[in-house]
Amino acid sequence: EAKAKIYGGPYLIFAAGFFCEWIKNKDQKEILNFSAQDILQALSFPEVKKSSAFLIEEAIEKLGVFSGKMI
Repeated sequence: EAKAKIYGGPYLIFAAGFFCEWIKNKDQKEILNFSAQDILQALSFPEVKKSSAFLIEEAIEKLGVFSGKMI
């Protein structure tokens, strides 16, 4: 089970929710290859809100670096 604690607008919350669902049944390699493009291809974000997808991607990258392992 994946959960996210998000503070931000609805598109950021939506992107985090998408990632939490996407991560189910994925292995570490698939998770590490996740990108904002996965969100943008699946969801219809307005151009001005696409940065929300990149914030999720950045958070995932930092999790991998700081924890030394993934989920």
